[in-house]
Amino acid sequence: MITSDTITDEQIRELFARNCECRPLDIERVSHSHDCDADIAELCRTALGGTPRWLDCQRAARARCAEILNKIETR
Repeated sequence: MITSDTITDEQIRELFARNCECRPLDIERVSHSHDCDADIAELCRTALGGTPRWLDCQRAARARCAEILNKIETR
């Protein structure tokens, strides 16, 4: 089971890639022109230290990314 403490940046980038169809893939992209899940993209950006850069927000985003990945893995 992935947790906010064990999730890696690579796992977060993979989650971003699964939910963003924009190419080239750019974690810093703010707007999405294709059929992307902008909420997950923004969550991943925050988890990786994108805006906002508040530590509590980053921790919460990493925990949410871990939750999402755990749900994907159990399907």
